Amino acid sequence: MRDITLETEIGMEMNIRIDERQKMIETLQVLIENGKIAPVGSIQKVYSQRKQRYVNVLLTYEQAQIYNGDRLIIKK
Repeated sequence: MRDITLETEIGMEMNIRIDERQKMIETLQVLIENGKIAPVGSIQKVYSQRKQRYVNVLLTYEQAQIYNGDRLIIKK
């Protein structure tokens, strides 16, 4: 399990605990279904502040090298 912070461009942020074997897109879909983030069509851009680049949402957190304490920004 890993603890990360998800942030949207409008400044909403949440700390969540994820399974590193889960795909990022699956996490985002669950958050949309539960009304935690607004659907923005097809979310394709997630920016890692630590890595200072966009990460592929089709990868698992482990494959994308997202670690404890990472901050990810969901972009439209």
